[in-house]
Amino acid sequence: MRILKRIAVLILAFVLYTSCFESVSAATPDITSVAAVLIDAQTGQILFEKNKDEKLYPASITKIMTLYLAAQSENKELAIASENAIQAVPRDTSNIAIDYGEEFSLEQLMYAAQLMSANDACNVIAEHVSGSIEEFVKLMNKTARQMGTRNTNFANANGLMNENHYTSANDFALITQNAIKNKEFMKVFSEVEYSIPYTNKKQEMRNMVAQHRMMHWPKYENLGVVGGKAGFTTEAKHTLVTYAEKNGIKVIAVVLKAPDFATVYEDTEKLLNYAYNSLESVTISDSDITSETINYTTYTPKGEVTFWVDKDDPKEFTYAFSSQKVDVVAHSGTVMGSLDVEVDIKTPVWKIILYIFAWIIGIILAWIIFMYIVLIIRYNKKKRRRKALRKRYK
Repeated sequence: MRILKRIAVLILAFVLYTSCFESVSAATPDITSVAAVLIDAQTGQILFEKNKDEKLYPASITKIMTLYLAAQSENKELAIASENAIQAVPRDTSNIAIDYGEEFSLEQLMYAAQLMSANDACNVIAEHVSGSIEEFVKLMNKTARQMGTRNTNFANANGLMNENHYTSANDFALITQNAIKNKEFMKVFSEVEYSIPYTNKKQEMRNMVAQHRMMHWPKYENLGVVGGKAGFTTEAKHTLVTYAEKNGIKVIAVVLKAPDFATVYEDTEKLLNYAYNSLESVTISDSDITSETINYTTYTPKGEVTFWVDKDDPKEFTYAFSSQKVDVVAHSGTVMGSLDVEVDIKTPVWKIILYIFAWIIGIILAWIIFMYIVLIIRYNKKKRRRKALRKRYK
């Protein structure tokens, strides 16, 4: 009997534990870091945000932009390390000890920047792609603006501290969303290990492992992490960008200015678990929305839109029509997505009759004015003839 009671108590304890776990996992994440954002990697929908537009230092996640531009480069020749590229990097920062004149393939440098966060490799990439670090930085900023960033400015290719080198969590989510569309970038971004073989200067292998712990630590193996980049400087604190996919959702999590190493991973884990456990997909199609007629113009929705909502939120939506689209608006007032509209302008019969009548009246008025002008011209001609005749007979 005692054994049965103990078993019952254990079962009850387990049920209570799991129910508590589920309620915690479903809650909106409590993020300690200064800023964070979670977006749908495919649509860009913001799933969670905290201070998403605050300008902060990015540290080494900067290298995501550097890698992206390297992946797009058409210069596939061997890169040769210049003295300037090496000297611009303090030796007490992350590097792979590149020597002057050392030759690498662009791919090898990309792996060094991604896995070892090598600042010297980033400078060599910059000079190889754009001819100089300064020109490469201009390209970084131009590309960032094209991606839609609003609070980002790059001052170098590696993320070393500079007061004019800053970003926001939302901006870097946008940058990463664009970068992962590039296959060459993703090949490097998702790699865990890589070795650079002997070069013309070094007769030893350079073995490298990803610094983003979620990519290879067993405790994170159920989070579906595909790729990511970690960063740290004294001023930026800990930063982390993570791309993951699981349960039918692909997300990008960006965490900026975490106070310590443990927190940046804890916050990222909270964001990913929120995406996997607390969100569900909703699809609104044209069949769900009634066409709307405004001033004799009918707007008919076309297509469909899919977005994510919190499982606990009411699935109640309103629809805001405009001349080009119809917005799907959640109960909170947030626009969740948009559908295209087909515009059909139907003029009423009375308006058509009025237009015809106005057209006829216009023609009549024009004819009257024309005839009036003709008569005046004729009258003036006769008047001039009379004057001429009078002068002759005098």
